[in-house]
Amino acid sequence: MQGLIWNERFSVGVPAMDQQHKRLIDLINNLRKSEDAGIAFDAIMGMFDYASIHFRAEEALLQKAGYSLLSAQQGQHQAFIDKAVGFSRQDLNDPTICTEITRFLRTWLLEHILQEDMLYKRCIPPHLIA
Repeated sequence: MQGLIWNERFSVGVPAMDQQHKRLIDLINNLRKSEDAGIAFDAIMGMFDYASIHFRAEEALLQKAGYSLLSAQQGQHQAFIDKAVGFSRQDLNDPTICTEITRFLRTWLLEHILQEDMLYKRCIPPHLIA
């Protein structure tokens, strides 16, 4: 799989959210080059880290903005966490695990960030963008 490079089409217009999304791209790029159990473990831990930091911050921002689709975002975020839990229960020595995680994260980037997160881009008032 080809690596990903951040570009402005990924931007949701909130620098803190964009910075956290860049971390996800780093996870994808690190994973795609390996079949190592240690890299898979690091990626899964990175997913949990991403979820705990990013989802909390994003949901707080959306709540402050009165975003009408917040509950849908929360449901999708929970699905991401559930998927990370599922990966953590798999055999990390399986050479396909890195590919599975990479596919999931790329799909998350393309479907959640580039579609769902873009819906809130115009809904965040300027005073909430830091």
